[in-house]
Amino acid sequence: MKQILLTGGRAPATLDLARSLARAGHRVILAESVRHSLTSYSRACNKTYFVAPPRQAYESFKQNLLDIIQKEKIDLLIPSCEEVFWIARAHHDLSRHCQVFCEPLKDLVSWHHKGQFIDKLKGLGLAALETRPICSHTELESLPLDEVVLKPAYSRFATKALLPPHSRESLKAVHPSEANPWLAQSYLKGKALCSYSLAIGGKLTAHTVYGAEFTAGQGSSVVFRHLQHQGIEAFVRQIVQAFGMTGQFAFDFIETSEGEVFALECNPRATSGVHLLASCPAFPQAFWDETVFVKPQQAESIMLASAMLQAFGKSKKKREWLEVFGSSRDALFRWADPLPALLQGLAIWPFLELAWQKKLSLLEASTYDIEWNGEAL
Repeated sequence: MKQILLTGGRAPATLDLARSLARAGHRVILAESVRHSLTSYSRACNKTYFVAPPRQAYESFKQNLLDIIQKEKIDLLIPSCEEVFWIARAHHDLSRHCQVFCEPLKDLVSWHHKGQFIDKLKGLGLAALETRPICSHTELESLPLDEVVLKPAYSRFATKALLPPHSRESLKAVHPSEANPWLAQSYLKGKALCSYSLAIGGKLTAHTVYGAEFTAGQGSSVVFRHLQHQGIEAFVRQIVQAFGMTGQFAFDFIETSEGEVFALECNPRATSGVHLLASCPAFPQAFWDETVFVKPQQAESIMLASAMLQAFGKSKKKREWLEVFGSSRDALFRWADPLPALLQGLAIWPFLELAWQKKLSLLEASTYDIEWNGEAL
């Protein structure tokens, strides 16, 4: 039995990971900078610690984690959400006391920066969409704006991505600078696909691919069905091996009608792909055993039911929505562990309050205390 510390308990993916680890007989400890989180309500979580918000109080956050690791005799620390960058910053200090399942920040930053990620692909000779950095309004005005997607170099959930055609009004949201660069990426129509993988020292230990049938807002999928996609699996294996990667890595792709696949960006953290792998008995082992390789075997459809209900009003595919909703199981609800689903409104409340105070979207509020956007450290 391992003593495992999880962070990012606010995410449904972390809840499923905690349940998977607990089923395998491991003791799960949670550290969170919000007092109410989905995972903290779960029976899979043995104990929850409230820690300082890393974005606003990094040194206290680091010390909080060190205290927990030593007190609970932690074997493995697994970051789940955007706090991974702050844990990566503290990697040297934390890894002296336990295994830390991510790379140091100096290695992680080039996966987080969407432009540097494209440069990594080009360095390996892989196909990549033309992507240009924008650091001023002068550079922005010189672009063929109806042919590009605009997005911050550091961003998440596609909350600020702007698709063509661009209006004068939409461009008011673009404020590029040297400190906060944006990117212009060639716009390509096609099917949106996502992958989620684990890697240890350059070896792929778990992997899944899923589509984006229904989404919350512009980016985040709320229904998950594993797809067998040899091209994407081969791509991920090549990337993981070439850079000797360790941690959780998720890639977003676009697949054209001709079957060409282009990687758009990388999220070096847990994503909803966890839901497809969590029921696999060997999934926990994939975090520390480089000899395993785990893929979903069941053709199962999993959804975030509350998010799906919100998506119904915006969906143009009402009949398909009804079919998917009726044939999918909720990622949150378990008869043996019902509180996370029943109390999810309470878990969302702190972010609703913050969104109102700071005039943010709910998704933006959910990472306000943990995100890192390339600021000088």
